[in-house]
Amino acid sequence: MRTVTAYTCSSAYEIPEGCVRDICRFGRNDDAVSAWANRIDWDSLADPATIRAELREAGWSDDELRHDDENRCRFVWVLAWNVHDEQRGDDAIIVRFLPRDGLT
Repeated sequence: MRTVTAYTCSSAYEIPEGCVRDICRFGRNDDAVSAWANRIDWDSLADPATIRAELREAGWSDDELRHDDENRCRFVWVLAWNVHDEQRGDDAIIVRFLPRDGLT
């Protein structure tokens, strides 16, 4: 499986290229996010504490970060969009935030 490097404010992560293609589309992408969150080998990518720290740095509160499954969905969404934006040349955008009516 081909991978791409997804950068956050503090680290870099290798994610499947297909993850970016499937998630970074117009409209709702909850199904693609959930599917990729379930396919990624989280043991080799990032542990729950690291994911919480990355999301906290991106603006989520401790209260919002109580559920590891939801955090994995948030994190894969952030990583995919970071790759997408970087490939487009939108380097001023490091981390995108989920809309309040999107994934929780």
